[in-house]
Amino acid sequence: MSSARGTGRATIRDVAAEAGVSTGLVSLAFKDPARVSAVRRARILDAADRLGYRPNFVARSLAADGSSFIGILLSDLHNPLFAEIADAARQEFDAHGSYALIASATKARPEGRAPENPEEGGQAGSGASARGPGGLRVPGATGGADRIADEQVIAMFRDLRPRGVLVIGTIADTALLSGLPSATPVVYASAVSPEGSAHPSVRADDDAGMALLFDHLTGRGHQRIAFVGGAGGEVSRLRLEAYLAQAEARGMPALVARADFSEQSGYRAGAELAGLDPRPTAVIAVNDLAGIGVQAAAEQAGLRLPADLAVAAFDNTYLAGLHRISLTTIDPRNAEVGRRAASRLLLALDPDGARHAGLPRDGARNASAPGAGDSDALRDVSSPIGESRGAASAPRSARFGGAHAVASPGTEDVLVRPELIVRDSA
Repeated sequence: MSSARGTGRATIRDVAAEAGVSTGLVSLAFKDPARVSAVRRARILDAADRLGYRPNFVARSLAADGSSFIGILLSDLHNPLFAEIADAARQEFDAHGSYALIASATKARPEGRAPENPEEGGQAGSGASARGPGGLRVPGATGGADRIADEQVIAMFRDLRPRGVLVIGTIADTALLSGLPSATPVVYASAVSPEGSAHPSVRADDDAGMALLFDHLTGRGHQRIAFVGGAGGEVSRLRLEAYLAQAEARGMPALVARADFSEQSGYRAGAELAGLDPRPTAVIAVNDLAGIGVQAAAEQAGLRLPADLAVAAFDNTYLAGLHRISLTTIDPRNAEVGRRAASRLLLALDPDGARHAGLPRDGARNASAPGAGDSDALRDVSSPIGESRGAASAPRSARFGGAHAVASPGTEDVLVRPELIVRDSA
């Protein structure tokens, strides 16, 4: 223990001496705590806490046996959906003794650099000042075309050699991950695995979500329903396909204004739809941010929401529940997506699953089988906070849909059954 007291920095040898165990056991307690008995692990952690010892994760990642941390790459820090998923994933990793490092996989596009694919990135550079309902402006909203892959951050992840990588959201250039060792497991959350990839994904069942939205809107008399989305990545394209399938199945006209996942892109698409004659009576946006943009464009055009135009979306971020926005939206069950994606990655790191009690094996990929606790009935999830529009109570919201996840047959992908959250906007 002399080195700890002499230099002020404890070493692994100091912890081993203090706990009365070998240095190898101390290393194992931090690298793979599930393999150390609870009694010895507690003794080691107590000794480490007394001495102020912290393992050097960077040095470990550069060692021959690789690192002990899991990398989490977010495709866009501006989208609160991804933060919710990342929080749930980190909790799952923590519960199983794993450590996670989070970074953004994208950055702002340098000024003057044009998008390589404007169709997929949305339209950048509009001077429109989009404000949400009631004049509320959502801070940090950026156009999808204004962000590009952060090659330096992704290269750092490759250099640190994480045990595994969780990618949350769509990264335009997934080839940047190709520098990872071939044995490094990768799981995609709220995204679609790249074509030809063997890596699994965990995301909401967008077909089921779109059906819930159409059922709700047609139930309120809407027969001219437009879609805002289709650009910005594979998830947006799949939601467009789900919209087209629902419109065709119900014998309704399909009306699409292309947009990505940003508020600005939704605003421009909403302005386009508001100028049509006849215009749609309802709009389904690809996500909450785009939906907020549609609301802003509709209000600027003098339309009343939802009397003149009903707006619904996907993702159920906290923004959708704000009083001035009150957006009807599909809840993809973000926390469940995060937990399931983390579980997938943990299973890939420990295929037999023996040391991860409670993690589903490959043969049982449902998040939870439908049972007596599941219900398609209306459930009130109204917020007790906030002023309502012209009434004394808070904005009303309600929840419809299933409460379990289903796995795509014959694949490693997991589709989580979403729910419909009904608020004032539609």
